[in-house]
Amino acid sequence: MTLFGNRTVRQDDVWLRSLLKRPSDFGYNGNPEMFISWSLGPVILTRDSDILTESNYHAIVKRLESFPEYEDLWAIEECSHWAVGWVKHLTFQVFDDTGNVSPIVAVLIDIHNELCDYPLLDEDDFSERESDAIYENVKESARYWHHSDYDLNLPEDYVDPLYFWLSEHEQSAVDDPDSWPTDDQLFNAFTALGWLDPM
Repeated sequence: MTLFGNRTVRQDDVWLRSLLKRPSDFGYNGNPEMFISWSLGPVILTRDSDILTESNYHAIVKRLESFPEYEDLWAIEECSHWAVGWVKHLTFQVFDDTGNVSPIVAVLIDIHNELCDYPLLDEDDFSERESDAIYENVKESARYWHHSDYDLNLPEDYVDPLYFWLSEHEQSAVDDPDSWPTDDQLFNAFTALGWLDPM
């Protein structure tokens, strides 16, 4: 993910004017300056975004919010989309009232160049979101586990001990956010933790 495609960005007039182009078949009735002095901007989040994109979205917003003097020069615009439900555009001012290039453009180009060099803006944020997703997978897997020969007695605070047991004994169950514990891995964990009663 980058803001302006995988290419070097230069603040030349042709490129800046191209940012104002209205997408075909796009209905819009918001900011009256859109497509005149404002760009609809790149899509930086969708309903189906992965954790990397989510992390970068929040890092971009956090970075822009660190420039309070530019708070009126950008916005997040949510639009419905036939394929993915909704998308969030990073809209921004391209030219100010005097026709000069808006200062927010330079900030966005810096972010774009960072993403071209390395596709992750905040390692800590990404790691935390990844861990949270894995933790949620463990939580939901246990809630919906069923076995015809055993009753499962989950304690109220089951997630932490289950997560740590899987981390130590069934590492593949918690390798990444796309990993879900298998029924066999959960059976082994529940048995070791003493949460199963024969029916």
